[in-house]
Amino acid sequence: MLPQGLVDIGAFVYYNGAQVICKETKIEINESIPAHVTTEILDYCLKCDPQIELTMEVKDEWFSLRELDYISSMNTQSNPVVKPLKELKQYDATKILLSGNNYSSGLIEKFQGRVNILITDNNKLVQIMPLLASKEMAITKLCELYNVELDSVIVFGDDHNDVGLFKKAGYSIAMGNAIRELKEIADEITVNNDENGVAVSLERFCG
Repeated sequence: MLPQGLVDIGAFVYYNGAQVICKETKIEINESIPAHVTTEILDYCLKCDPQIELTMEVKDEWFSLRELDYISSMNTQSNPVVKPLKELKQYDATKILLSGNNYSSGLIEKFQGRVNILITDNNKLVQIMPLLASKEMAITKLCELYNVELDSVIVFGDDHNDVGLFKKAGYSIAMGNAIRELKEIADEITVNNDENGVAVSLERFCG
């Protein structure tokens, strides 16, 4: 989506801040869930629901316990690679995802203080991330690397995982389709994703 010139000098934040890649400086920052905690989470979720829709992201790879059709249901470009449970337990996970109606109410209480858990997509997606991973932490690290003040940063967002980012950055813009909580703390509200809300605001700023 970006011209190669911008890609070559850009800094990119993935997995809600668990992975940061700075193309120009070749710096890469990764946060992960230790394998022994990954194992505990997998065992707990499977005990609650043996048929749970659980997938795991490990840096740039996406795994699941069984065949899941996310190309149709979530409009992804590919489906996760199926791996046996024994192998999944060996990974330091970048993120663990629970989709559908598979949220276990005891998950947050059991693992609070060990991982960062966010519920997004109208309560249909549980994102379990490393404790220190968040968009605001990633942006803070980037600002330190580039010697940029957080007050000069403009951010866009639409869901619960953007709340911390909005509170940290200098200027926040909520998408038209954003959750109510985000709109209430935003400095500005643009049009929705389908109407190119980010581009609308950027073109105005750039004149």
